[in-house]
Amino acid sequence: MTHVMLIEPDTDAAVRMTGILRTKNHHVTKATDTAEGISCLLREVPEIVMLAVDAEDRDARLVALRMLRSLGDFPIIVTVPRGSDRLEAEALRAGADDVVHKPFVVSLVEARLEALARRLLPAGPQQKIQVGELLIDTQAHTAHLRGALLKLRPKEFQLLAYLGSQRGRVVRKTELLNEVWGGPSICTKTLDVHLSQLRRQLGEHASTPGYLRSIRGVGVKLDAPAESAAPLVPDRIDIAEVIGEETTSVGEVPLSRTDEDVTPVLAFR
Repeated sequence: MTHVMLIEPDTDAAVRMTGILRTKNHHVTKATDTAEGISCLLREVPEIVMLAVDAEDRDARLVALRMLRSLGDFPIIVTVPRGSDRLEAEALRAGADDVVHKPFVVSLVEARLEALARRLLPAGPQQKIQVGELLIDTQAHTAHLRGALLKLRPKEFQLLAYLGSQRGRVVRKTELLNEVWGGPSICTKTLDVHLSQLRRQLGEHASTPGYLRSIRGVGVKLDAPAESAAPLVPDRIDIAEVIGEETTSVGEVPLSRTDEDVTPVLAFR
């Protein structure tokens, strides 16, 4: 069963597509517009997104498509009216992975979903992850930046390795807590301290990001510096903040060298 998010303002089209998807045992999250879709996406990342793109609101929908593309590497299918060749081409150039025509043909919808779902099958774990001049060796449990070995604690390495495996994708803090710490029981401030320590090892700071970059209200991504310069979410989009901001300076926070979870004691003013 595949989790599909459907962003479709047309009620009749939404009902028909939802029926098609649920008949094939897919889990469906529905949204009537982009803002609602992004809000749902920040709570639970789908495996596939289906976005309606029509000629009437072409510009707004293409902006929405680019925004969704920046938030993750999940496949995106756009639905367009049959015969809209120019609109279809523009959607594909804006980041869509495939196109479904309206009115929907059930067999083609399912075939496209199956093709995209095959791409979601997990590959074997990467032993070496190269991000710019940063090399992460998950088998040797080492990380080198420009040939120099980084002195990382176990949890810091696990955090870096996971972000490296998701290179270029904005990873939510809840996902990091689940994947690196095994659950959300650890507070986000502990994660923030680890991120600050990683930045220190990489020779950067939250105010001048390089490899590590925080996206306010969304999460964190690891990418080569030259590829991380452009903002991922336009400032004019008002998205509810569901994830706390990262602590940008841990200055005098004492860290335990014996506890790999590094639970700091923070003094708030």
